[in-house]
Amino acid sequence: MKLREIRLPDDLVTVMNAAAVIFQYPDHPEWSMQPDEQAQMTEGMRNIRRMWPVFRMLQPFSSQLRDILRGFVWEDKGAVVGIATAQKLDTTQTWLIGAVGLLPEYRGKSLASKMLRATLDLVQSRGGKRVRLGMFATNHPARALYDRMGFEEYDGSIGFTMEPQKVVAPPVLPDGYESLPLGRFEWRPRLALDQRISPQRLQKYEPLVEARYREPLAIRAIVPLILRAQGIRDETLAIRVRGTQEIVAWTGCDAIVRRSGPNSIRARIDPAHPQLAAYALQYALHRATALAPDKRITFAARTWMPDLLAAADVLGLERKTESLSLGLTL
Repeated sequence: MKLREIRLPDDLVTVMNAAAVIFQYPDHPEWSMQPDEQAQMTEGMRNIRRMWPVFRMLQPFSSQLRDILRGFVWEDKGAVVGIATAQKLDTTQTWLIGAVGLLPEYRGKSLASKMLRATLDLVQSRGGKRVRLGMFATNHPARALYDRMGFEEYDGSIGFTMEPQKVVAPPVLPDGYESLPLGRFEWRPRLALDQRISPQRLQKYEPLVEARYREPLAIRAIVPLILRAQGIRDETLAIRVRGTQEIVAWTGCDAIVRRSGPNSIRARIDPAHPQLAAYALQYALHRATALAPDKRITFAARTWMPDLLAAADVLGLERKTESLSLGLTL
């Protein structure tokens, strides 16, 4: 067997094909990559492969693009049997471990530990200061691996899904508030809201600083091209108390108006304004179903956002998974 570093752009399709097989769990179907997610990943990797000359042109100006996909693969007789991937998230030297997995017959042989250790060493050699990852709370073998590597749990979330049967009705904004569009790269309102509402424990691995929220010019140039290629319509609405400039909530969706994949909705609210939770989620559902009514909808809320969790239950979203966020300082 051979452990080798991922090579781009040649390994984009290799990683995609391996992930589609590795991340299937017949005994735990809730962990498995869903068919619409597989289709979206396939199209995404193929689009990046087609756009690679653009990525290459912009990489000298962005470390995020230079480190868009790093990691290692295990090969056995020329076939990929395991993958571990990482990507640089921002200019704070924070990296995300995106995937760690092996085919079932290769598990339990310390291969994942060696592959993850090599990936962490690679991240550190490229200036990474911290890494974080998400995992299913019930995946005890994965948790044991990350514990051995020194990761610590710092957050959690609940994943919801919905199969809408019709366009969700638009909600009525509660009295005393006003709404306005929020551009994808308008970072100041998002940072200000998160600085007010985020638990202190998050800041070790998700620092609340400008460098994490303000996207470099190269990223702002290429993201619209990726969204267009993926057929994604991105909308976000900010909500503020009428007569003030302070944003107290935002809500929105990524609707798949062309291509394959689930619609995703998102929301943040200041806990001092719990009455906005139901409005925020219903608005996101309305826009997602209006733009792409035939798509499944996904939503994830942090466990420290009880108003959004309760609103999701009331609006009929189904609780599907419980996930943990783990972090490690390098």
